[in-house]
Amino acid sequence: RGLMALPYWSETDLTNRIGAESARVYLDDSNEGVIGAGPLARLQADCDSFVEGFLRGIYDLDAVRADPPNQVKRLSLDLAEARLARRKPEYKRSDWLEMEASIRQELVDIRAGKIRLDVVGSPEPGANQGGNLIAPGSDTTSGIISAPALVFGGTCGMGDF
Repeated sequence: RGLMALPYWSETDLTNRIGAESARVYLDDSNEGVIGAGPLARLQADCDSFVEGFLRGIYDLDAVRADPPNQVKRLSLDLAEARLARRKPEYKRSDWLEMEASIRQELVDIRAGKIRLDVVGSPEPGANQGGNLIAPGSDTTSGIISAPALVFGGTCGMGDF
């Protein structure tokens, strides 16, 4: 993530999600009664980079950053909630391990193409993400692959015994 990139979610998004009091308890490292700018920025950067790690090489990150799909914002915010629960487990009981595993699985599914981002057009990658398949016996000018020659003869392709 470049230095000028904005985080996928804001302090307001976080407080809307978990409540202002919870956000303050989790992120007031200096005990001043306010959310600390440093801990908030670190949390945003950590969560955004975790999500982008799964998107990198599949999606155009510049396009994702320019107009973040809701799914990307939600996943980063979900991760923030889990990381905060892990940061101060004594504050509020939460199964942050299960939360992180669920987030990771959704990101793995996005990376594998089982789930697509909630957008039409950019930053969705093209349907053909691979290359050309050339096999023995293929006609490389038309892209049609003919059946390979049988290894064993016979009428059923299993050979004569």
